[in-house]
Amino acid sequence: MPLFKILNSIILLIKLLNRISKESFLYRLLNKALRVRNIDLLFLLRFFIHDLRTQLEQLKSSKALRVFRAQLMSSEEFQIFQQSLGQYISMNSFLSTSLNRNVALFYLGNNVFDNENAPKRLLFEINANPSVEFIKPFANISNFSNYPEEEEVFFMLGSVFRLESIIFEPNEQIWTVEMTLCSDNEYQAKDVYEKIRNELCGGDNETPNLIHLGNALDDMEQFDKAEKYFRGLLNKLPDEHPDKANCIHKLGLAVNAQGDHQSGLELLHKGLQIRLETLPPGDELLGNTYNRIRLVYEDKYDYQSAIE
Repeated sequence: MPLFKILNSIILLIKLLNRISKESFLYRLLNKALRVRNIDLLFLLRFFIHDLRTQLEQLKSSKALRVFRAQLMSSEEFQIFQQSLGQYISMNSFLSTSLNRNVALFYLGNNVFDNENAPKRLLFEINANPSVEFIKPFANISNFSNYPEEEEVFFMLGSVFRLESIIFEPNEQIWTVEMTLCSDNEYQAKDVYEKIRNELCGGDNETPNLIHLGNALDDMEQFDKAEKYFRGLLNKLPDEHPDKANCIHKLGLAVNAQGDHQSGLELLHKGLQIRLETLPPGDELLGNTYNRIRLVYEDKYDYQSAIE
């Protein structure tokens, strides 16, 4: 291998490990943003997320692995979990696992809870095959970690797993949960937040698509945030960009939804004018725009203009 490639690989590994270290402030900040669904913070960290995904892609495992992760789970969560056999689970955060079962068990400690409502001791056994298409990347980083004895394997956030079985092991007083890493195509995200996360973290584009992010926020009825992202995108797009009219149209809808009907109308008319200049007569988008403008006039109780 050429020297420059070796040096590049070393730099890449150092960069990756510094970023995903459990003691890293940025790592903890990012996982917290993912847990509490802080959309604004996730957007600020979008380039870090994309860069981390790229690095994991370059380091991804070339062979199938069986890894382990221990976790305490509340009794209420566990009951829901038991009802999810055969279903898919999408991780809201980065996932750290170990090739060594005993290392994973170490994090459970020796506490055994006799109370029925006490937290449940879970050991996840995860089968991950890199030959499966459209999976999130995972990488064995144990050879480069400050803690090589942990034999750590790291999974990208948004990784999708199928829940195969949940079995109680009386000798160890743990619940063994078997999961399989699955293709993203097997799992259809229904939660609006996951649509946002996929835009920020799962796409192939170098920068997230703010129109889709704004749409997702609009679906959540967070119209003020949708307006902010649409305005931010408008400031970036050149006048001749094909998404310009769509962005203005979406901004008009977000502004109108907040009660500023007049400003919303002005934006919708502006978007309509661009579409009239760039789209062929009878295009479906023109009909959609006219219909939206009619609805805003109705919001203003201006029924005469709505008819016109």
